[in-house]
Amino acid sequence: MKKKLLIFLFTILFITGCNRMNKPSNEVEKLFINYNSLNSEVLMQLDSVLESENLTDVQKDKYKTILKKQYEDLKYNILNEEISNDTAVVSVEIEVYNLNKAIEGAKKYLEENKEEFYNDEELDNEKFKDYKLDSMLSMNERTNYILELTLTNIDNKWHLDDLLESDRQKIHGLYKNEI
Repeated sequence: MKKKLLIFLFTILFITGCNRMNKPSNEVEKLFINYNSLNSEVLMQLDSVLESENLTDVQKDKYKTILKKQYEDLKYNILNEEISNDTAVVSVEIEVYNLNKAIEGAKKYLEENKEEFYNDEELDNEKFKDYKLDSMLSMNERTNYILELTLTNIDNKWHLDDLLESDRQKIHGLYKNEI
């Protein structure tokens, strides 16, 4: 009798455990764990993004350092999960460094201190990019965003849909709230 009871309890625990593992919010959590741990896939995506930027090699390295710090220090809290048939939306609040504020501050500094960045009426882009990257690197102020991530159930497994560009900007702390 005890043996049957143990088998029954084990089966219940196993089924419950499997169902808990196959939730949309678990896939979203995996995404943010990959960012926090600087997963190799995340770093490859970062490298491809940096290749498209018009920066010197030193500037690319600094920008990579900034974004790696952003990923490692990213905080997240899953707020809600809504499932409808084979689609799901997971709401998650993230907290990231406010790199957009650093960029806007650098632009304002440029406007107020043109003599530092202009030579004969021409902007020294390298010098300004260096200043902007230094501002981003020293940014410690954080900001919060809400992401609504969508998932699709394929063959009883939840798959995260491609992130929207606005969600990527939020994760990078570069999102401009256009009001």
